Amino acid sequence: MELPTKSESETVAESPTAVVQQPTNTPAPVRARPSATPTMTLIAASPTPAPPTHTPTQGPTPVPDPERGKALFSDHLNGDEAIPTCLSCHMVEPLPEAEAALKIGPAMIAWGNDQPVAVRARSRVASQDPATYLRNSILHPNEYLVPNVEGRAPYGVGEQSLMYQEYAKLLTEAQINDLVAYLLTFR
Repeated sequence: MELPTKSESETVAESPTAVVQQPTNTPAPVRARPSATPTMTLIAASPTPAPPTHTPTQGPTPVPDPERGKALFSDHLNGDEAIPTCLSCHMVEPLPEAEAALKIGPAMIAWGNDQPVAVRARSRVASQDPATYLRNSILHPNEYLVPNVEGRAPYGVGEQSLMYQEYAKLLTEAQINDLVAYLLTFR
C-alpha cells in the first residue's frame, strides 16, 4: 500500500512559518577599567581622641612669695658663684661691728640711725611707692644712689652704684617680685 504523497505546496503549508526576529537592543554589561590611581579606604576614627596640640600661653604670674625671695637674696643666682648674692652686700640681721663694716650696701634691717628698708622705701623717691622703689633699685641700681649710714657718701662711686649691675638681665619677673616681697617684710 502506498500512501499518498503530499505535494510540495501542501508540505510548505503544513510546516511552521519561520519568522525572522530582529535583534533586541539590550545593552552590554559595562566593565570598569582599572584605575591608575589607587583608591583609599576610609577607616573609622579611633575612640581615643588625639591629645590637643600645645599652644604656648603665658600663665598667670605666680603670687610673690617672700620665702622664695629670701632664698634668692641668700643664694647664688642659678648656682653661679660669679654672681654675688644680695646677702654678700646687705645685712638682714644684726652683726658685730667688724662684720657690719664689710657690708658695702644699705642694711635691710634697722641699723644705726636708719630704719628698715621697707620703711625707708616709702620716702626715698616721692613718686614711687615702696614696691616700685625696691623694684627699680634692683633693675636700675644707678637711678637713685642711697646715702650711707653716716649720710656722707652714697653706696657708689661717682654716678655708679656699687650694686651688681646685671640683675635686670638675669632675674625673671617672678624672681624680682619674690625679692621685692621679701624686702617688704623688713618693716
